[in-house]
Amino acid sequence: MFSKLSEFANRSRAVRGLGTATCGLAVGLLVAVPMSSATANSTDSAAHHTAAKTTSSTSSTSSTSASSGLWVVTDYSGNFVRGSNVVGMTKFGTGRFEVTFNQNVAYCSYVATVGDPSNNLVYNPGLVFTAGGHNGANGVYVETKNLGAGLEDRPFHLQVAC
Repeated sequence: MFSKLSEFANRSRAVRGLGTATCGLAVGLLVAVPMSSATANSTDSAAHHTAAKTTSSTSSTSSTSASSGLWVVTDYSGNFVRGSNVVGMTKFGTGRFEVTFNQNVAYCSYVATVGDPSNNLVYNPGLVFTAGGHNGANGVYVETKNLGAGLEDRPFHLQVAC
């Protein structure tokens, strides 16, 4: 093992232009910006509207002092756990959700990741995708999938930056 560390250290020293060698890993993070209304309206989104089922109506609540901004944390079934400026959650079906905020988020960016609603690890990794809301300008559409790209309910954290 020490020979591998020594080899890594020698290679790191050889990288002169970077100063310090760093390594990082990002899993399940996706940033999406909504498409123009001309490309966002498709027959596929109409199918989402017909299957929509509102599972909960929430008010803006937060269990922490970080209550500013637009964000939400859900449980393993996609149900609201905590968030800021959230006025509702709609479940279209397995792995398909819409989070509705108290303001227009159509021209904002969306960052989502699969994450446990408390402070535990998610031992079964998954994928998360975001798009502009199907129910209106105040919403963000979220899909959660397993690693085989099949729709599956996963806990997620969503942050909206305007």
